[in-house]
Amino acid sequence: MSSDVDNEIKTRREYIQSLIGSFGSDEIDRDKLIPELLEEFNKLYVIIETLNSDLSQLKDRYKS
Repeated sequence: MSSDVDNEIKTRREYIQSLIGSFGSDEIDRDKLIPELLEEFNKLYVIIETLNSDLSQLKDRYKS
């Protein structure tokens, strides 16, 4: 699982960097950039929340 999560985060990071690079070189305009970035940040948020939940469950198992 860790490898899958690592790959997903890496993919999201690379795509965000690509979007920012495209904006810097005027390949994408602000009206398209903002929704794309929001979508990517939402995907990262879901990944982080999933990891947080998994860690909480693991912590609870070891507390018992």
